[in-house]
Amino acid sequence: MTRFVQGPVLFTLVIFSGAILAGPGAPGAAGVGSNHLAGQSSPYLLQHADNPIDWYPWGALALRKAKKEDRPIFLSIGYSACHWCHVMEREAFSDAEIARLLNERFVSIKVDREERPDLDAIYMNAVLVMTGRGGWPMTVFLTPDRKPFFSGTYFPKEDFRRLILSVADEWTNRRPDVLTSADTVAALLADLQHSAERTGGAPAGADLFEGAVGAWKATFDSKNGGFGKAPKFPPHGALLVLLEASRSRGDAQALDMVARTLDAMARGGIHDQVGGGFHRYSTDETWLAPHFEKMLYDNALLVPVYLDAWKASGRDDFLKVAEETLAWVTREMTDREGGFYATLDADSEGEEGRYYVWTRAEIEETLGPLDGPLIGDYFGATAAGNFQGGRNILNVPVPLREFAAKRGLDEAALREKVERAREELLRTRSLRAAPHRDDKVLAGWNGLMISAYARAYAQTARAEYRQAAERAARFVLRNLRRDGVLRVSWRQGRVGPPGFLDDHAFLARGLLDLYDATSSVVWRDEAERVARSAERFHDRDRGGYFLAAAGQEDLIVRPKSLVDDALPSGNAVMAECLLRLSRAPGHQGLRVEALRTLDLAAPFLATSPTAAPYMVLAARFRDAGSVDPPGARPAGAEGDRVVTGAIVGRANPQRVVTTRLTVPDRPVRPGQAVTLSIRLDIQAGWHVNSNTPSLEYLIPTKIEFPDAGAVRVDQIVYPEAHLVTLKFADTKLSVYEGPNTIRATVRPPRDSARGEHPVKVRLTYQSCSDTTCLAPETVEFTVPLAIEGEPVSLTEMGERAVPAVSAAAGAEGASRPGVFTGSEGVAAVLRERGLLALLGLVFLGGLALNLTPCIYPMIPVTIGFFASQARAGWLLRIGLPSLYVLGMAMTYSVLGVVAGLSGGLFGSTLQSPFIVGSLVVLFVVLALGMFGLFELRLPGSITRLGGGRRGPLGALVMGLTMGLVAAPCIGPFVVGLLAFVGASGSPFLGFWLFFVMAVGMGLPNLVLGVFSGSLSSLPRSGEWLVYAKKVMGVGMLGVALYFLQPFLKDRVMGILVVVFALVSGVYVGFLEKTRLASRLFPALKAIIGTALVVGGIWLSMPLLSARAEPDWVPYSHEAFARASTSGRPILIDFYADWCLPCKELDRFTFSDPRVLEESRRFDLLKADLTQFESSQVREVRDRFDVIGVPTLVFLDAQGNERKDLRVYGFENPEAFLARLRQVR
Repeated sequence: MTRFVQGPVLFTLVIFSGAILAGPGAPGAAGVGSNHLAGQSSPYLLQHADNPIDWYPWGALALRKAKKEDRPIFLSIGYSACHWCHVMEREAFSDAEIARLLNERFVSIKVDREERPDLDAIYMNAVLVMTGRGGWPMTVFLTPDRKPFFSGTYFPKEDFRRLILSVADEWTNRRPDVLTSADTVAALLADLQHSAERTGGAPAGADLFEGAVGAWKATFDSKNGGFGKAPKFPPHGALLVLLEASRSRGDAQALDMVARTLDAMARGGIHDQVGGGFHRYSTDETWLAPHFEKMLYDNALLVPVYLDAWKASGRDDFLKVAEETLAWVTREMTDREGGFYATLDADSEGEEGRYYVWTRAEIEETLGPLDGPLIGDYFGATAAGNFQGGRNILNVPVPLREFAAKRGLDEAALREKVERAREELLRTRSLRAAPHRDDKVLAGWNGLMISAYARAYAQTARAEYRQAAERAARFVLRNLRRDGVLRVSWRQGRVGPPGFLDDHAFLARGLLDLYDATSSVVWRDEAERVARSAERFHDRDRGGYFLAAAGQEDLIVRPKSLVDDALPSGNAVMAECLLRLSRAPGHQGLRVEALRTLDLAAPFLATSPTAAPYMVLAARFRDAGSVDPPGARPAGAEGDRVVTGAIVGRANPQRVVTTRLTVPDRPVRPGQAVTLSIRLDIQAGWHVNSNTPSLEYLIPTKIEFPDAGAVRVDQIVYPEAHLVTLKFADTKLSVYEGPNTIRATVRPPRDSARGEHPVKVRLTYQSCSDTTCLAPETVEFTVPLAIEGEPVSLTEMGERAVPAVSAAAGAEGASRPGVFTGSEGVAAVLRERGLLALLGLVFLGGLALNLTPCIYPMIPVTIGFFASQARAGWLLRIGLPSLYVLGMAMTYSVLGVVAGLSGGLFGSTLQSPFIVGSLVVLFVVLALGMFGLFELRLPGSITRLGGGRRGPLGALVMGLTMGLVAAPCIGPFVVGLLAFVGASGSPFLGFWLFFVMAVGMGLPNLVLGVFSGSLSSLPRSGEWLVYAKKVMGVGMLGVALYFLQPFLKDRVMGILVVVFALVSGVYVGFLEKTRLASRLFPALKAIIGTALVVGGIWLSMPLLSARAEPDWVPYSHEAFARASTSGRPILIDFYADWCLPCKELDRFTFSDPRVLEESRRFDLLKADLTQFESSQVREVRDRFDVIGVPTLVFLDAQGNERKDLRVYGFENPEAFLARLRQVR
């Protein structure tokens, strides 16, 4: 190989010597114009669009021009955040003389390395081969057929001008030597590629891992942390390997190396002490002086390291660094639609680091004379400064605890003071000219940051991290995948070139981490889709994957890399992804491809393991057979206590399911939420029934807490199920396969005693194969829950409560005070508002229900019943109405107890077709009685129940039956109350709330019944009472017609209303024969009849007129999955054909033009509960705890349910529109 290197190196020296010896040219003023970069989307290319150089983007146009005009190519590769790229652009590329020379003699091509990593990899290898060092901006001169013959990095302006002249002279006068050198370099690049693809050798195993750990120990900088000498880059891969050594074999030295490195970085200048996040690398050994650009990928890769180190060491400061880094990403690097931006420049105001550095005076001016000097000392700021111009790179020379001890300060008080100072410094810094932000969204880097947020959610259970990860995943899948092809980048609606291996590998891993954190199979399916689309990079002959796809004709070599640089190796990450995906049944072929990649890397890893830490981790994952890949474990890894369960009762001899429970290994305060995770690993070829199995006789998978009062359950989130067809069932079954996690969020009561409390958790499941089902098993875990500290306040509980969401929703929203999310949420409301206040509100609601059309017409009938017995004395006058009200209260109290015990679907029963149809018949019969066709009296069965008399027992039974009569009108109110009581799980609360509601409903009957004797003794006039009864009979027929709406089409209903209005109006106004002495009576009859006609026609207009309707999609799991990844809010309408309020919503609310316009932002799903025949609808109904219809469920664009906006029953357009506008 030495023979090949000498030629290009010698040629490089000759060319450069000529450049230095060449005379100076006359520099000109920078011209202003527009070149071929003007239409590009890359911010880096656009930064050069006004250079006087006639830049071209890499592509066929520029390459054809070079060949046609026989000119060499000047290739410049860089990126937006690169400091020296900006310097060279200002000094050289804006110079008119340099532009003239390049335009006359070369074809100049500019490349953004972040959009074309393949070109960057190829020509960086050329730079390394020819010069022995690399960097950006990359300066390469190529022959017209793209072979490099000279290379370098940054050149000052005059040196670059001389270099251009020398290269042009070599091309003109010594071209054969140039072409020979170019061929030599190209052959060397091909040889390097093939040497990296050597196959053979034993697979890497334990010896490889031990060797890698030993190699890092040998190069560890024990004084400053990290490895080797300056410059120092964040060693995320090496630290993950050391963390794995600590976890798997208790290597205390490895953990100490990790902790010392992370501590040094966190306190150093490489860490943005004010705003959070890390700069790209440190120019010195102590991590003090960074290159100030901030890259998304560095921070994405460091967050999981700090999180895992927090779990392994228990150091909360590591968690704080991770949280601050994610806060910076959320604040400054997140697109409003959820994607993550690429980089921040090092420069601002023409100076590197100007945005981040401070003079001592600036700190004291910002913080004042009291805190300024103290905080300046804490951050190592001096008057002389540690950076150019007397400015300071903020760092923490002494840990906070040691600093407080030296100053005699309280540690907690100092920590609070430092945090306030950081906030104030950040506010002041935000007023400065900010560095330029490269706002393109890169698929691969977004995949890395999705991993970071997903792992942060898995280890902290903070809902905002899940939201950020899922928003970004939806954004990338929606915007960067066009026609099934993943693209490199997106910016302002424009996409970059097709993606490379790294884009697919990093995104697939991000989606897998999101699946592991949430158990939503949507993300696993998307990860598999992305991984399988990387097939076009696969090397079928040798194994592994190329960086670029097959058929890329503009490359002189097709690069393949097994080593890590600033980013993990795409081959290593893809191998890990394939191993993780292969755990699912029927995916063993993916494992074969992963093993081929690892076998390909084995010889290289045997000699240079520290060059490929992520490949070492992938090999470790393969060899250890871990459930979770190293560095990707959710909560339940280091820092969590793993609890082994014991099977209660019968145990199957065949073990096809293994389980483990994990709980955070730290104390909790009374009333504080804690998440328990139960992992089920199901053997390939087997499954367990889901929590909502498709057939009633199948045993569901569920967890229970048998000790009442030990904890209160906020939520239980089951994983999303698969639908499979098996031999023993005709229908598709809802099952779990492979690894699955059930999460339960619980709270010890606020009055819990301090100490360790054992909490029992029972998991029940039944395992089946395609042909056999084993007996159900119950595993019992005893969780030692340590309780310390003061109780959580009610305010904190309102802010921290986790809402009950289903896995189907694929998201977990932040809670809001007042949302009934579980028994503890109801308890918090009761404590804050008081039971008496709630009972008062429910009483007023019951009183208002008397105005509904089911109850109001029955009041005269009821009063008539009491009046007929009024002469029996005041005892019965008071007693009978009281017993009637008691009967109603008993009916609804039973309902409340049932709701408290089961929270079942009783509300829908109240509006079932049978009940509604029966009531239509009832009102028609009552109306006929009013018309005098028969005498209206109580049914004989009720009379007999009363002992043959219409006395006390008759009044009680009549009250008992009134609940069913009123049910259709009061359904929406009852449904809302059922939701509250069902969430509480308290039959006591259910009894009293429904009892008080019934008392409110019965109060008018009680009052009027008591005085019914007086009413009955009033003067009677038979004729006007006959007419009044007939008018009431018309009203009852109208009520019956009203309840017929669900069973008739709108147009038919409209015609019936018109006919009914005309007939009834003409009858009661003009044809009815009643005659009274008053001359006003005929006019009154005419007014009543006309009002009936006009009112009926007016009511029929919405039924007869055509109306627009929203674009509803019938609910299915597939439709919901599509909606969940669309990035739009979702509205699910649970309805039934027989539901009257559902019809009213369709007729009046959904057809409103304003509602129609606003609803276009939503994915609209209709879940039909008419016959309960769809298992998918039944599952989603159960998951969202839908008690009755109509129920409208809102999910925002991140997939979080807005429980505070849920609608029960009819709502007018204005109120509904206000709800729609709150969902984003």
